[in-house]
Amino acid sequence: MRATPLPTIDLLGMPLARVTQDSLLDHLFSTSAMGQGGWLITANLDFLRRHVRDPELRRLYDLADVVVADGMPLVWAASLQGQPVPQRVAGSSLLEPLAARAAVEGRSVYFFGGAAGAAHAAIDVLLKNHPGLKIAGCSNPLVSDPPSAKDIADACAELHQTRPDILLVALGSPKQERLIERLRETFPGMWMIGVGVSFSFL
Repeated sequence: MRATPLPTIDLLGMPLARVTQDSLLDHLFSTSAMGQGGWLITANLDFLRRHVRDPELRRLYDLADVVVADGMPLVWAASLQGQPVPQRVAGSSLLEPLAARAAVEGRSVYFFGGAAGAAHAAIDVLLKNHPGLKIAGCSNPLVSDPPSAKDIADACAELHQTRPDILLVALGSPKQERLIERLRETFPGMWMIGVGVSFSFL
């Protein structure tokens, strides 16, 4: 049984989910409990600009299962066209509530990429705040753009071994989305989220 898709609006061709942060987390964790994963993009104004102007990136971003408005300009634009979204869902502030929910529900999280030392520091913060959080693993390999066959093989080997429920990919856009595109078919039960520099923010 597949989960019911989230309601969306169309903003210059980009489908944005009409969700609050809480309802987004409800969706992620309810589908995870059913053994279903997906791909979440938190789109800011730069994502929307690329989506409109670059056909290759539009194709890439349109592969995501859920796209949320990370950026008030997208929230304002949606409202101006008469299709408001409930609130901004910022990737930089999503990690803390995501970790809290994962700790309660026993879901594991893998940290991939980020600036040197940032993932380990973020993990320390999250474990301090949410001691029950399951950390599946952490790595910061060099990944080319687009990812090479070796990059994909190495990532797949690591994920096959660690089997996280949620994969956080901090490589910046569009590199992180290009990697996720190559991984998602191999791991359909895993939620994959591009988080940019969120490890450093945390």
